[in-house]
Amino acid sequence: MRPAVPPGGEPQPEPLAQPQPMAGYGYAYGWGLAYPDPGYRSVVLIPRPPRPGVVNLAVILTYLGVGLSLVEAVAGIISLYIDRGSITSQVNDGIQSDPSAAAGMAAFAHAAFGLMLVVAIVTWVLPATGAVVTALLTGRGANPARIVLASLMGVYALSNLCGGTFGLVNLGGKGEAVRNLSILGGLLDVVLGALAVTIGVLVLVPSANRYFSAGPGRRFAPSN
Repeated sequence: MRPAVPPGGEPQPEPLAQPQPMAGYGYAYGWGLAYPDPGYRSVVLIPRPPRPGVVNLAVILTYLGVGLSLVEAVAGIISLYIDRGSITSQVNDGIQSDPSAAAGMAAFAHAAFGLMLVVAIVTWVLPATGAVVTALLTGRGANPARIVLASLMGVYALSNLCGGTFGLVNLGGKGEAVRNLSILGGLLDVVLGALAVTIGVLVLVPSANRYFSAGPGRRFAPSN
């Protein structure tokens, strides 16, 4: 189809189509043109704020909790030793007519106590080491360590509160010494559970978040 010729003039070319904005980008489409990503933002370096008191308190409470957990672990080991002696004596009283069997059961009781002692030590050393390392790194401003510390505190709080409640409720059928140690261990578990909740909250409050996270588009400047 030929373009219309206006009266007394030459044919006029048809107007070129105007470029249309690309969907979601806000600028005209054009071949061979490189446009920056509209979501790109340069990183701004900002100074890290002073370490807030809540972080210092969380680190101190973590070390305090490790010390209390050591006391609780020692009380548990003593309780195991006392129970081991009572179990061995009961076995010996029940099979006095067979000395060889009594000796075998006594050896088994000794081996079982040794195994329980190793388990008790390992189950204290591993959580205590994790708490100390993450608390140390948290105090130095490491955000991943803070997240791990908060997660550990949640697990420790659940474990200690449940274990302490169970230990305080189930006191029947125990000797006086074992009962007292069980009460001490249960109370320490409850205290440790409360400490874990407190530490987890302290490292997640807004002032702690500002210390560990610079925010979107920003990064903490390296310290001199």
